[in-house]
Amino acid sequence: MNPYDEIPYDDLPVPETHPGHLGAVAALLGLSPAPPERCRLLELGCGLGANLVGMAAALPGSAFVGVDAFSGQLARGRADMAALGLRNINLHVMDILDVDERLGVFDYIVCHGVYSWVAPALQEKILCICRALLARGGLAYISYNTLPGWHLRGMLRDVLLREVPAEATSTARIAAAREMLALLARAPGQDGAHALLREEVRLLDRMSDQYLFHEHLAAENRALYFRDFARAASRAGLSYVADAHLATMMPDRLGDAVAREVARRSRGLLDTEQLLDYVDLRFFRRSLLCHREVQLERKLTWRRLEGLWLRAALSPARAPDGQRGHEASFLLPRGAELTTTSLLLEAALARLAESYPAGVRFEALCHEVRSLTGAGDEALEALGRNLLGLVARGEVEIDAWARPCTAVVAPRPATTALARLEAAGGREGCTTLLHDRVAVDAFDRALLARMDGSRSREALAAGAAEEIAAARLTVEVDGKPRHEPAVLQEITEQKLTRLARRGLLLAG
Repeated sequence: MNPYDEIPYDDLPVPETHPGHLGAVAALLGLSPAPPERCRLLELGCGLGANLVGMAAALPGSAFVGVDAFSGQLARGRADMAALGLRNINLHVMDILDVDERLGVFDYIVCHGVYSWVAPALQEKILCICRALLARGGLAYISYNTLPGWHLRGMLRDVLLREVPAEATSTARIAAAREMLALLARAPGQDGAHALLREEVRLLDRMSDQYLFHEHLAAENRALYFRDFARAASRAGLSYVADAHLATMMPDRLGDAVAREVARRSRGLLDTEQLLDYVDLRFFRRSLLCHREVQLERKLTWRRLEGLWLRAALSPARAPDGQRGHEASFLLPRGAELTTTSLLLEAALARLAESYPAGVRFEALCHEVRSLTGAGDEALEALGRNLLGLVARGEVEIDAWARPCTAVVAPRPATTALARLEAAGGREGCTTLLHDRVAVDAFDRALLARMDGSRSREALAAGAAEEIAAARLTVEVDGKPRHEPAVLQEITEQKLTRLARRGLLLAG
C-alpha cells in the first residue's frame, strides 16, 4: 500500500487557495481575474478532495478539477461529491506527470503541499503545467518549504530519518518518531539552540500524526530558497506576483531598522523577498505566479479596493463615542489592539466588526461612512488609504466574493449542506463559508446536522436532548451531567452564536 492511502494527509480546506482570496489579491495588483462565481480552478495533488469540495459546494457556477495519483485518497472526495450531488467538480486519478492540455485552460491553478515533496523533475512539470494551462490573466498558487527557516525543522527531520526504521509499517514509524521526539524534549540544555529544539518538538506535539508522517518521515522533502523558486518559475515562462499573505511582503512589519536596511540592499522585489526570508527565518511560502507577459501594477492604490469586500474579525475594546479626537480601540483575534483617532476609520472599523464574518463591499462601506459622518471626497480618500494600509498589514482581509454567511442567528438557522454532511458523519471539523475548518464537538454536530433551515432554535435544542437520550451526547456543567431543557437551550444559543461568528450560518 502506498503511504498516502495508508496514512491520508490532513483533510483540510486551504483558505488562501479559494478564488475569492486569489481574485482579490490579483485585483489589488492590477490584474483582471475571473470572478470566483464563474471561474475554472485546477488543483494538482488534491488529496482527499476537501479543498475542492468546499469550493465546489459554495460556488455552483464555477468548475473545479482535481488530480491525484492515489485512488484511495480520492474516494473520500468522490463520496462527498455524490452525497452533495455536486456536478461542477471532477476528480481524476492521474499522475501530475501525465497532466496535459486535455484538461483545458484554468483561471486558477493550485498546488498546495506538493512542490517540496516531489523530485526536481516533477517540480519542473508543475511549473510547466502552470504555464501551459493557466489562462492569460490567470493566477497560480504554489506552496513549498522555504530556507533558511526550514533548516531548523530539517534538523529534526534528519534525526528522525536516521532513527526511525524505514522498513517498519507507517503506524510503527509514527510511534517511533513520537518516542524520539519525547527524548529530544527532555534535552537539558539551556542555550538558544536547545530552546529552538524544544519549541519545534512542542509544535510537533500539537500536530497530527498525518502531518508528522508526511512532513518529517516522507522520502522527499526539499526546502528551497525563494530566489531559486522564482528563477525556476521564470525559466518556465512565469513571473512571481506576490505571496498569498500580502502582509508578509511588507518590510516594515519587522521594524524600521530592518526596513531601511532591506531597502538599501535590495535591487528589486525578488531581492526584497529573499532578504525578508533571511531576517524572518521563514520556513513556508505560498507564492502566486502569472504569465511572464502579463503587466503587473505593483504600486498599491486604494482605488483597487473598489469591487472588493472587506472583512475584519474585530471587536470593540472601548465603545466608540463618535467625538473627534477620541481614541477608539478594537481587538484583533490574537489579542493585539488596533487604535485610531480618525472619526472615519473608527466608523469603518465599527461597521466591519459588526458585519463579520460576511464583510462589506468597499463602496458600500464608504457610502455608509459618508452618510454617518458627512465626510467629503478628500476625507474618503484618506479613509481608503488607511484601509489599504490595514489590508497590507493583514489586519483587514479582502475578498472578491460576497460570502453568504451571517453573524445574526435567525429564528430557524441554516448551515450549508456540506457542513450538515460533515456533522452527520461525526467529523471533528466542519468547513465554513470562509473556506476554513472549524473544530466541532458532539453538541455542535447535533445542531449542525439538523440546521437545514426548517427547525427553530428550540427544536435544535430538543435535537440535542434526543442525542443525550440516545447516549450519543453527554452534557456536563461544573462536572455534573445536565439535560434540563433550559440548560440545553442556553448552551444551544451560545453554540449558535459561536458557529455564526466562525462563518457556518447561511444568510437568509
